[in-house]
Amino acid sequence: MGGGGHYGHLLPDHLRGLREDEVTGYISHRLRIAGAKNPGVFHREAIEAVYERSRGIPRMINILCDTALVYGYADELKIIDRRVIESVVEAKEDLGTPSAERLEEERAISPQSVAKAIVQMDKRLRSVEKSVSALEMKLSHLEERLKDWAKDSTRQYRIVLELLNIIRSNVALRAPSPPVGKAVPQLVDTNRRG
Repeated sequence: MGGGGHYGHLLPDHLRGLREDEVTGYISHRLRIAGAKNPGVFHREAIEAVYERSRGIPRMINILCDTALVYGYADELKIIDRRVIESVVEAKEDLGTPSAERLEEERAISPQSVAKAIVQMDKRLRSVEKSVSALEMKLSHLEERLKDWAKDSTRQYRIVLELLNIIRSNVALRAPSPPVGKAVPQLVDTNRRG
């Protein structure tokens, strides 16, 4: 598996398409990072189809797998099989998505542009990681504030209950006692028959 075109021999190994066993690992890795609950969602034959159709090019692997997951979700599938991958390929070709062959040719034309793209992607990845880190810190701060709020609301609830008890006590203490020998009026007539 080379980089394609006349210039494939100029590309370092890490810029060529992945081998079939690497595609399997790559898909598993991407699913783990995405937090997939079922890392075996892609059937072995689907992974073979992804490899065949993408020629191991990570960009094409991502496009095929992401779209296949959307198709699988829409069809309520538990497992993505070869048929789903073939449907994705047909749809993508209809939309003019570049084929793996064309991507290989473009990549082989200018190894320098590939290296430049990698540097740009690395910068973007660092920026995204920085943003994720900032979001994690904000989430952690929010979590702490929620915990404090829960503690405060419990404390506030207890204070309100204490105040109500004090008010009840004061009301009971201030209520005039009935004069001696007079009956206390009842709020509910217990002699009345319903």
